[in-house]
Amino acid sequence: MQARTYNCPNCQANLVIPEGRNSVFCTYCGSHVQLDNGEQILRIVDEARIAETETDRTVRLREIEADENERKSFARSKTIKMAIYFIIGFVSIYLMYINGFDEKNPAEITPLQFAGTFGLVFSVTALIINAKRDSAANHRRDGKIKVPDIVASWDVQKKEIVKASFESAGFTNIRLVPLKDLGIFSGGKKEIVESITVNGEKVKSKNKWFDPNALVVISYHSNKDF
Repeated sequence: MQARTYNCPNCQANLVIPEGRNSVFCTYCGSHVQLDNGEQILRIVDEARIAETETDRTVRLREIEADENERKSFARSKTIKMAIYFIIGFVSIYLMYINGFDEKNPAEITPLQFAGTFGLVFSVTALIINAKRDSAANHRRDGKIKVPDIVASWDVQKKEIVKASFESAGFTNIRLVPLKDLGIFSGGKKEIVESITVNGEKVKSKNKWFDPNALVVISYHSNKDF
């Protein structure tokens, strides 16, 4: 059987590759060397790197699978809760207007009407609360964060307080912009925030979600240049 002799691309030692084989381990440095397509082109097979890549791929696939299972579970749970709330709502309406009506005293609220009213209020409130929670959960899964509650009263807050609130919420790209709009005798508004924008959108409601690296611009009152 004929053998082919090459140099190890890692340590330059002689490598003997028997006929019919296209790879061999270097006896000097231990590298796994492969002969590509029978040509005299040698490359080192990085076993550790291959194993690491395969592990990363497996982990990523499992993460995708877990995320998909979580979304399916969330959708099932949402459907079940919605069905329960609608059933409570329909039963409540039945109790209020059909089974709970007293013909002798139509102005009097019967116990069934009271129970029906309570059930209807409960189901509507629960639907609203769960809709908000579901929306927040979807935003978090997409990697977004909510603007801090301080945006509801930013016009009476100092710039550093507002900036610290956005930092605590997880925003990383924050700019402070002085307006230079105050005269010598207008110091009462100094450093008070005049407006907040996130990616160019003026924010006044705390129910807003953005990416952590969204551009937050905090404009505040400051003295004019004299």
